[in-house]
Amino acid sequence: MNLCINLTLDELNFIIGTLTERPYKEVAELISKLQIQGEQQLAEIRRSESVAKSNKTTDEGKTK
Repeated sequence: MNLCINLTLDELNFIIGTLTERPYKEVAELISKLQIQGEQQLAEIRRSESVAKSNKTTDEGKTK
């Protein structure tokens, strides 16, 4: 079963930082999963922001 938990970037970084204090063998896979999922979500957010910015620029050009 997978869960979706919403965290701020700072909260996620805090959790990862806290996990690094544990022995590597215990947390390596979990840290990797958190980093991969975080990077995927950040990439999607950046793509969405880029599209929104592009659409705004296009819309502004139409009104002039």
